Amino acid sequence: REVGQSYWTSILTTLYSFWFAFWLVGFKVRPDLVLVNGPGTCLPIAVSAFFFRLVGWKPSKIIFIESFCRVTSLSLTGKLLYPVADLF
Repeated sequence: REVGQSYWTSILTTLYSFWFAFWLVGFKVRPDLVLVNGPGTCLPIAVSAFFFRLVGWKPSKIIFIESFCRVTSLSLTGKLLYPVADLF
């Protein structure tokens, strides 16, 4: 989400990000390892890699690295990717 962007248009840009990540991970790059860190911008890429692993298209490992400053609780991205990541 850009600074000052409305919530309604952020839904459209998030859907576009998921579509682009789906194409990138599934058809163009097809990575063996997806290494992502804290911000929510990594969510579309990690979910796309998990989807293609579920359907058997490309079994890629997902490693999530939480931010060093999160010592007492997980970030929202960490909570969402905890069941998906191979290594957390």
